[in-house]
Amino acid sequence: MINCKYTGLTLLRLLLLTAAIDFSSCSKHTYDQTLPSVSFLSVAPYGLSGDSVLISGRVNSPGLSAVQFVGFAYSTQTSFSILNNQFLANVNASPFTAIVPVSPDSTYYFKAFASNSYGYSCSNLFKYAASISGSSAPCNLSSNTALDNGVNYTLSDVNSGGSYATFGTFGVEADNGAYETINIFFNGNPPSGTYTTVANLSALNGDTNPFDVGIEINGNSVNAGCKVYVTVNANKTTTVSFCSGEYQSYENQYASAKITY
Repeated sequence: MINCKYTGLTLLRLLLLTAAIDFSSCSKHTYDQTLPSVSFLSVAPYGLSGDSVLISGRVNSPGLSAVQFVGFAYSTQTSFSILNNQFLANVNASPFTAIVPVSPDSTYYFKAFASNSYGYSCSNLFKYAASISGSSAPCNLSSNTALDNGVNYTLSDVNSGGSYATFGTFGVEADNGAYETINIFFNGNPPSGTYTTVANLSALNGDTNPFDVGIEINGNSVNAGCKVYVTVNANKTTTVSFCSGEYQSYENQYASAKITY
């Protein structure tokens, strides 16, 4: 069986050796325009042990030929080659992702890369400090409570799973049995990390970005850009929290919540 990672490394080395092509006959394009453009998007803790992270990147443009390889490289040093600690990803996925091992309480530097028949290009460097614990919202809330437009609610009924995903593939529903219902929609059962709400909840259907999330407060969607914090706890429960999510009812309103399922 061919070792796919070794094959990718071999081809990338060939691309490095053949990158100095004479482009004199292509006067309409600069050399940089022939190469793919790629961005590093995000990194978040993955799983319970704190020894791996989920990272994502996106090809912004393929350059002048089809993209052949995409992936990531990382190091504890700021200067490193993409041939070291390299993880190839699915070239057809947008964004493309990988799960990579890290040591807790260490600092890492990530790059995303993409290659075509002309060569390869890298994203800007992304710094990440690995830690054992997940993240939580920077507002003081008790578990399974909400503060909606100045009114406190106890969320006594909490459910989760695919059947609660009106959008996306995994949903969390919490309510007080009367006036307050909060729905949170993810692309899969979420690992620890920080997520961001999207502008249109229906966009979650078929969305491949694992860090997109949607929130409804009593049927009203929270505006785009709200940060949602997920912590997978040691007892295998998961806590989801957010602060001051803005939504429109009869006027602009704000809600915060902390939900454990």
